[in-house]
Amino acid sequence: MSPRWVFPLVVFAAALSVRWGYLFGIAGVGGELKGDAMAYHAHAVNLLTRGVYADSQGFSAVRMPGYPLFLAAVYSVFGPSPAAVQIVQCVLDAGTCVLLGLVASWILGTRMGWFCGLSAAIYYDLFSPCALLYSEPFCLFLWAIFFCALYYPKISSERRALAVGLILGAVFLVRPEALLFAPMVALCLPKVWKGTSWRSVGFCLLLFFSVGVLPWTLRNWQVLGKPAVTTSVSHYNAFLGLWLPAHQIWGVPAPVVTVTGELERDAAYAQELKKLRKELSWKKIILAHGYDFFTLFYPFLPQYDVTFVLLVPLWVWGLYKSREVKEFWPLSILFLYLAAAYTLFGGPVSRYRQNFTPSLVLLSGLGLKSLQERFQKVSLNWGLGGWAGLQGLIWIFHPQIRQWALSLKEWVWR
Repeated sequence: MSPRWVFPLVVFAAALSVRWGYLFGIAGVGGELKGDAMAYHAHAVNLLTRGVYADSQGFSAVRMPGYPLFLAAVYSVFGPSPAAVQIVQCVLDAGTCVLLGLVASWILGTRMGWFCGLSAAIYYDLFSPCALLYSEPFCLFLWAIFFCALYYPKISSERRALAVGLILGAVFLVRPEALLFAPMVALCLPKVWKGTSWRSVGFCLLLFFSVGVLPWTLRNWQVLGKPAVTTSVSHYNAFLGLWLPAHQIWGVPAPVVTVTGELERDAAYAQELKKLRKELSWKKIILAHGYDFFTLFYPFLPQYDVTFVLLVPLWVWGLYKSREVKEFWPLSILFLYLAAAYTLFGGPVSRYRQNFTPSLVLLSGLGLKSLQERFQKVSLNWGLGGWAGLQGLIWIFHPQIRQWALSLKEWVWR
């Protein structure tokens, strides 16, 4: 076997073993579909049986089409089986780990490639979504492909720009957050990679809008009579981003929305959002969104997420060091942008951080490499070992520590 195949095969085997072990041994195969999973399933089944993109309520633009299309593709081969999707997602996510390891090896060296690949293999926020019919596993795979296109060393600047535009168009069809990120990263290309012309930036954005934004917008215009660029629940998600924390902290009651039409309902929540902003003081609005932000990094789910916390000092340091190296700006921009987006939209949900996990893994590699260059090996090993030992103690006593964390949260957001 060629030595170059050892790394991807080892990482893939380790990642797949962890994911299938979690799926078959802990999470369980199949099971009852609830919430978003049920809605995604309904979209896919309706696509295959009726040729209609809509959920069980008849809503046709509540969710982006990328993940339901992925489900429909799996169902067309294996039948409408959630278990088949779970197994396929495990394989796909193992591929994500390999791609992240390869990206790290290109930009940080072989040792950091192993570190990032194996870290991704055991990272809870990467393997746990595979057991659910949510869009995260498919989207994370696309983000990994995006980083491959961005950092692959044997590609011209023009082809890199085109590949970035194409892949971000695909990401947009899965998660609408890519709408604002694509222009950010496209405008960075000439500063980050020498030789990238502004014409290439233009083609990058043109391809992004042609592949993702334009087809979806025109489709919504035809179906809904309105050129909705993202989804028909954008105001609803913004409302949840403020109301959910306000409800949990201060007991703000839920509004009574009686309209049932898809667009009419979103318009009603736009008005409710305006009312809520008027009712709350600026201090409470800031506290509410601060609650959303800190929930993104809350480690008790309710078990202590050791894999997430272990990497925190590494990616924090990597985020700090990335400002010095332009090539790492896209990693930081994606993380900061998504963290801001999930702070404003959707409410306090810890699993939203899964979407910027690829950035955190690669920033952790950057942070570790920088620390290795900054400190002596013995000192660094003692520091990292002490941090790991502390996390082990917290995990052992996490029920009591979780109660302390909840008490602190209640004291801050009372």
